[in-house]
Amino acid sequence: MSPTRTILLFAIPLAIVIAGVILFVLPRWAAAPSDPTERIEQLKSTGSCPGCDLRRAYVRNLELEKPDLSGANLVDADFKYAKFTDASFHSANMQRAQIEDSDLPGADFSNAKLGNVDLEKTRLSGANFTDAELLHADLAEIDAPGAVFNNADMRDAFVNRANLAGASLRNAKLGGVNLERTSLEKADLTGADLSSADLDRVDAMNATFEGADLSSARLSHADLTGATFGNARLNDAVLQRSNISGADLANVRGLTAAMLTTVCGDGETKLPSGLSVPACK
Repeated sequence: MSPTRTILLFAIPLAIVIAGVILFVLPRWAAAPSDPTERIEQLKSTGSCPGCDLRRAYVRNLELEKPDLSGANLVDADFKYAKFTDASFHSANMQRAQIEDSDLPGADFSNAKLGNVDLEKTRLSGANFTDAELLHADLAEIDAPGAVFNNADMRDAFVNRANLAGASLRNAKLGGVNLERTSLEKADLTGADLSSADLDRVDAMNATFEGADLSSARLSHADLTGATFGNARLNDAVLQRSNISGADLANVRGLTAAMLTTVCGDGETKLPSGLSVPACK
């Protein structure tokens, strides 16, 4: 075998190994989170750590006034039982972060990445989630009256048994979301995508669904008293044993007589021409 062929025989496999290291190993080393201890101390002492790398940080029971964590990397961080007043998480990356059972009134989560975040049982009155990404998020039993979720992406999130009374979810993406037994009293869901969502037993008294997509949504045993639907889509929705007293469904699309067989209303209920429901007992 010639020297040239021998060199090539060993050089090619070596080159493949080196390329593999460059492509797969080095990026992982570079992406590994550094020790966040110093930045945690900065947050505790100053209440501010915008843009900080706090990946996998473990900081429980922390109490701060108006902390600034805007743009911070909080992926996989553990901030359970936090008490933050008017916190800023604007544009932060909080994917898979654990912040359950915390007090975060007035918090700003606008434009934040919150995929798979755990905010279960957290108090979030007046919080701002405008344009936030909340895919598969755990928001079960949150107390968020008056919170703003406009344009938020909440597809397949768990928001069951929550308090969203008076909340604004205009144009929110709520496809497949679980809102079972949640309070949506006086909530604004104008233009929201609620296709295939679970709204069983929701309290949506005086809520607004103007232009919403409720196709294939479940609304069984729901209290829709006084709700306004405008030209919402209800194709293949389930309304079994729901109360639509005083509700305005006069211009909805996709509603059929078969969908109303177990629904009740009153003299103030408005339905498309030719449809009717018995009075609630």
